[in-house]
Amino acid sequence: ALLKSLIQSGESLAGAMSKAEFPQMHQKIISAVEATGKIPETFLKLSKEIERTEKLTASIKQLLYAPIITAILVYMLLWFTFSVLSPTLFKQNASLGIKTERAGIFISNYAEFVNWFARSQPFSSILYLSIGVGIGMLLRSKKFRNWVTRYGIFRQLTERTDGARSWGAFAQLFDAGLDIHRTCQMISEACVLERKQASFLMLKNKLRDGV
Repeated sequence: ALLKSLIQSGESLAGAMSKAEFPQMHQKIISAVEATGKIPETFLKLSKEIERTEKLTASIKQLLYAPIITAILVYMLLWFTFSVLSPTLFKQNASLGIKTERAGIFISNYAEFVNWFARSQPFSSILYLSIGVGIGMLLRSKKFRNWVTRYGIFRQLTERTDGARSWGAFAQLFDAGLDIHRTCQMISEACVLERKQASFLMLKNKLRDGV
């Protein structure tokens, strides 16, 4: 609706996409081909690129979700252990005359902690769950995602996703007849990974030097 109203008010398609906060790379592609009359074909190619990118992104999410779900379950199990299971076991031991001090300093300190946790309900539970929410927000942050995508399979999938998006956009801009040096510059500015940004800038420089 916003895109439609902007176009009806006289805004160019690329300008309307920018104000409607479409992805930067898509804005640049449409801006480049707007004067060529190839907008319908470009949108069809963009839809295929988006579909391919979504599949690769889904692969990354699947790899991330499994350990995250496991961590959540473990976190909730620990809460149950601290608030119910351990206090009950220590009470039973106390009723049988078993002293935690004899089990070692670690068990003794743990017993003090879970007894405090159980006595301080609901404050302790709110504090514990708040820590969990904070960790969850950290895991969802851009910094954490950037850190994760530097390693192993996550890095490979991220590079494949960014590569597919970048080269798809490059092909569309080149097909539209845009100057290849400007194409490289635009793709470099829109790349997610710094490595890809540097690669397209290097390609631009090499082509400019006649390599």
